Amino acid sequence: MFNMSGHYKNGEFTIALYYHIDSNNAADIEAELLEIRKSNPEGKLVLDAAKVDYISSAGLRIILRLLKAEKDVKIINVKPAVYEIFDTTGFTDMMPVEKAFGNCR
Repeated sequence: MFNMSGHYKNGEFTIALYYHIDSNNAADIEAELLEIRKSNPEGKLVLDAAKVDYISSAGLRIILRLLKAEKDVKIINVKPAVYEIFDTTGFTDMMPVEKAFGNCR
């Protein structure tokens, strides 16, 4: 387990993600995300990526499945290198993705 936790504030439920998200840990991360969300179904889902240094295609698949399950998901505090991955793969066209220092969509 990754000891992820979330908090509800102003109509949003925010879950912090951590470090590298790749094929080695994607299944565990997804299971933990879904469990947290199942226990806290209220509010718009926000993923805080401030501590994410890398996301692979396995991590992107997690985000795609969340987008299918949730009507409204956004990612905040994205580091420039990770933002580039989201931008290159078209995620910035599918959902709000905010850089760590300012908003970009």
